[in-house]
This record gives sequence, structure tokens and C-alpha cells, in this order.
Amino acid sequence: MKKRILFFVLTMLILASCSSLFPSSDYPNVATPVEVFTTQTTQTPSIPEKTTETHGYNANSGTSDADIPICVNSNNPLPLSNLSAIDGAIIYRNHKGTEWFLLAGTPPSVQAINPLRKGADSIAFSNNGHGMLVYSQKPISSGLENHYPIWIISNAGKEKELIIDITSMVSIIKDQLSSTDQLIYWTFTWVNEKIVRVRAAFGETPDQELFNYIYGYFDVERGAWWDAPLMLISDRNDYDWYDFSTDLSRMVYTTKNNNFVLRDVETEKELWRIQAGTNQLPPFATWSFDNEMVAFWTDNKPQDIQMLSRDGSNYEIVPKPIFKDSFQEFIPYRGFFEWAPESYRLAITGKVINSRNDSTVSLLLIYDARLRKYIFQCPIGDTDIRTVGTNILWSPDGKFIIPETHQSKTIPFNLYDVSTHLVYHLHPPGFAGAVWLSEFPDDWK
Repeated sequence: MKKRILFFVLTMLILASCSSLFPSSDYPNVATPVEVFTTQTTQTPSIPEKTTETHGYNANSGTSDADIPICVNSNNPLPLSNLSAIDGAIIYRNHKGTEWFLLAGTPPSVQAINPLRKGADSIAFSNNGHGMLVYSQKPISSGLENHYPIWIISNAGKEKELIIDITSMVSIIKDQLSSTDQLIYWTFTWVNEKIVRVRAAFGETPDQELFNYIYGYFDVERGAWWDAPLMLISDRNDYDWYDFSTDLSRMVYTTKNNNFVLRDVETEKELWRIQAGTNQLPPFATWSFDNEMVAFWTDNKPQDIQMLSRDGSNYEIVPKPIFKDSFQEFIPYRGFFEWAPESYRLAITGKVINSRNDSTVSLLLIYDARLRKYIFQCPIGDTDIRTVGTNILWSPDGKFIIPETHQSKTIPFNLYDVSTHLVYHLHPPGFAGAVWLSEFPDDWK
């Protein structure tokens, strides 16, 4: 009898140890600079990761790689001339960002364009193509301290110069993080047709490996910072990461205690909370086009992508594909996943690591959140040595994907047809897509 009891206890302990949702603490290899923050601890009321109203999908079992449809010609992409048509227009640039091209038409053809203004080197396009923001990644001084120009250009060709005052960002850096840091570079992302997200990198020198990032939201119509919802939150630092849905009704952010929180902006109520890990690698989040789901990455689950509904009632970890070779494992790249236009397919890029021969291959996967299974896979590096971590751009009709950024000028620039599973080659290599619009106005060319 005692032996049976002992056997039962040992069995339960083993099962409990296997049921953890938390992976190992090894971080994925990413080239993106990381934020390093000094975090203070406070006493914050906690909300359970899963309440009685939150439904968690058990994603312990994924799709077998043998059952995931694969692209048929990744090793021998077809020339672009074999493609009869694509929806919308692709804007892409060379590796240095000095040449810009437009791919559009029936059949698709390429032409050189120059949509930049005033010596700027970067463009951020609005989601529906109604406007673009032109800027320099290394901010151009306006002559007034902490004031920098950007240019908003409408699809009718109307240009408006705006001056961004980053004094508040500089104050946060100087007072709370580093008194010697200065603005090194910044990036802009359109949230909707009115608001752009600003991520400013501060450091001592441009060639350092780690930067301090400060986030802000800028109203391009008013030419002023948009920050009213942040004034209502007491458990976050000024420099902590945060992100809004495109309709601005939901906010996800990290707290002083490194919790990941979903908040209803309109009612000012917290909807959901989970431990996000440390302050070394801030989360990354992307909202579906209908704002019903947010997919996100946190550094306490570095090998997983998580999904959460807008009301916090449904949470799941996206299952990994199961490989026939037990030595193979898929690890998603941090921040490189994007929703399709219809809002239920999630494109994910990551690396397949083979622990037996130490090889690594980059892989593009498409996960159907309704069916809860993978429906497409394709290698996106040309060899297991020249692999690439990249975000992806969907065509407006959701039939094609191209890489958004390349980390190497030798990586092929391919177009992936997710319906026919064919791969097409855009020449030369080292190019990267900037945006995929429903149309590209003539006044921008």
C-alpha cells in the first residue's frame, strides 16, 4: 500500500513539472537593438493571468510539419515575368536605401521612383495609402534644441512640414536613465490616418550595441504629441513600453513590476494582466486589422507568440509546428509576425534549429487562428548559413507576402504566393519592401 501511495505521489509530481507553459530562458538571436531600463518596484494590485472569464486554449500540440503545405519552388524561384498580376503596389528600396522602386500593374512591372523630400532617407506610409511621412533616420536639426522636422505628404501631393519637439523624451532620458545619452535615430509607424508612433533611440554613440528607447504618439493633424490616456496610468514608468490598437480604444503596456497589461482606454479599466518577464527586452505587439486580437511577444516566453482578445476573455500561446526530426525546433523571431488583412491569419517568421548538426534555417509560417493550425510554410533564406530575420508585408487581398527588411545585402528578395505556394524572385538581392499599398498615387512618383 505504501509503495502505491509513493508511486502515485511521484507520478503527480512528474506530471506537474511537465505542465508548465513557460519555456527555457534562452533568448532568440535577434539583431534588433534592445532597450535597457532601470526598473523600480512598487506594490501593484495583481489581476490573475487567467480569471474565470478568461478562456485559455491548450496549445501544447501543434501541427506536424508533414501536414503543413509547403512552397513548391523555394530553391528555384520563378522570374517575375511569370506572374500575371498582383493586387496593389509594392514600394521597395535597395540595401542602402538610396534607390526606390515601384512594382505594380497587370502584368506587374518595375519603375524607379523618388518619393523622398528635402534630403530625408526614410518613408513611413499610412495603412490605406492616403499619406506618407518622410523623415531622416538620423534626425536633422532645425536649429532649435530638441526640435526636428518631418514632412507629411498626402496622396494628392500636398506637402506639410511639421516640427517635433522631443524635449519631454530628452528629460526622461536625462532624469531617469542616462545623463550622457543623446538622440541617435528614430522610426515612425502609422497607427491610423491621424496618429503615428515614434520610437526614439538614445545612446552615447551610433555604433554602440544597446540603446535606450523612448516611445511616443504624435498627432500629424494637430502637429502635437498625443498622450492623454497615459496620464491616467500610475503603475508605469514614463519610459516603459506601450502600444495602442489602431482604433485607439485598447492599450497594452508594461508596468513598473514588468507586468503586461491590457487596458480599455475609453472606460479607463484594466482588462487583463500577465507577468512579462524582465525589463531587458520590452514586448512586441501587433493588432489584427479589426482590432479584435493582439499577438504579442514577451521575454519570459521568448520562444512563443501569445494571442489575446480585445476584452481579455481569450488567451492562447500559438503552438509550434511539430517536426518529424526530434532534433529540430522552431523559434519565432522577436517582433517578426503580422496579421493578414482579413484578421485571422498570422504570418510568422522564425528559425528552425537542428541541434544535431547545429544548422539554422529561416522559415515563414502562416497560422490560422480560427482553425488553430498552420496552413503554409516556406524557407526564406537561400542557405542554412545566410539566414534572415524579417517582418513580412501582406498584399491588400491577402494572397501574397514579401519580406519587409533584410539584414544582409546577399539575401534574395522573393515574393511568396500563399494561395498557389509559388515563389517569385525580384532582382537584385539585398532589396527590401517598404510598404504594400492598395494604390500608389501618380503625384508621389
